[in-house]
Amino acid sequence: MLSAAGLRRHFGKLGKTLTVHGVSKRPASGTLPAGAPAPTALWHLQTEVAGEAIPSAGSTHGRANPLPPLLSRLKLRQLALVLALEETRNLHRAADSLNLSQPAATKMLHELEAALDVPLFERHARGMVPTHYGTVVARHARLLLVDLRKLHQDIDGLRVGIQGTVRLGAIVAAVPDLIPEAFVSIRREQPTLSLSLVTDTSDALLALLQGGRLDLMLGRSTGLPDGETLHFEPLIGEDLHVIVRPGHPLLARVALTLAELAGEQWILQPEASAMRRALAAAFTLLQLPLPQHPVETASMLATVSILAHTDLIGVVPSGVATYFATLGAVRRLPVQLPPLLEPFGLITVRDRPVSPALIYVTATLRAIARGMAAAAPPAGSRAAAPSDHIP
Repeated sequence: MLSAAGLRRHFGKLGKTLTVHGVSKRPASGTLPAGAPAPTALWHLQTEVAGEAIPSAGSTHGRANPLPPLLSRLKLRQLALVLALEETRNLHRAADSLNLSQPAATKMLHELEAALDVPLFERHARGMVPTHYGTVVARHARLLLVDLRKLHQDIDGLRVGIQGTVRLGAIVAAVPDLIPEAFVSIRREQPTLSLSLVTDTSDALLALLQGGRLDLMLGRSTGLPDGETLHFEPLIGEDLHVIVRPGHPLLARVALTLAELAGEQWILQPEASAMRRALAAAFTLLQLPLPQHPVETASMLATVSILAHTDLIGVVPSGVATYFATLGAVRRLPVQLPPLLEPFGLITVRDRPVSPALIYVTATLRAIARGMAAAAPPAGSRAAAPSDHIP
């Protein structure tokens, strides 16, 4: 257990590293790190690995929770080594990535395993394979190091204004309109702030968000695994549009119904996607089965590319359809689909530290989305389906 004097020395070193004072002295209230949150990630790491409950504040004779024993034995380079081993599965390459000799890396790993009293990796013919404990430690190590990186960015941001990188995940429906407008606004108002963008389906992005690899995501709420740890804020509702290649025979039709397309072959999203479920529900309302679909893909680019060379039919959100139709890559069929596609919105992890940069990006996305929603008619309210009919 660290003494008060030991804590002052630790925070003094931290202050020198960040070039700011790391200790705030308050009369009659002890010495606390200035503005620092409780080390909850470290508590969770020790609790999950050891399976022991951390005492509550009321169980320590009126004092705040004691620092976990790990704090006096854990080193950040040990955590970095765990992540490098998880990625490379090779001790030599992991050591090289941290500028360590292999014996030094081996010793560091043994010290961490001794501190946790569990094995973290096993040697196999295919390399160093993490144990169940190793997987748990790697997950928490990633969160701890991300939080430390954010701490450094926040300190710099307080000096020179908002800066740093916000790791944003987005489904493709948000890419044609919302993301570009947000990026232009951020570059204009906060030029020292940058975005790292990952596009994928909502379920894939959720895994990245919960694993600490994303700060924020734009996605749909269907299938959210845990409402207590994740927060969803709806932003934009959209219709689905049916699209085909330019020159498709169906473009000669002035009007079409969904039932008339039941016998056609389609290219669809994977079964777990919101668009696939919405289309399946539309056919179910007509008491029709889902049409034949020889191709399934979550990629909008792959969808458009395959449509360009076949007579298949695709379905995409309105923003994506309009974007590719404007480029001349697809044409929209005059088919009105029921408004079954749920809106997409902001998804964040509750109780995760929030940086000034993340607050700014979230507010920017929210403001632009509200402006877009106000300018567009409600999803499903159009009198007729948009069409690129060719007489």
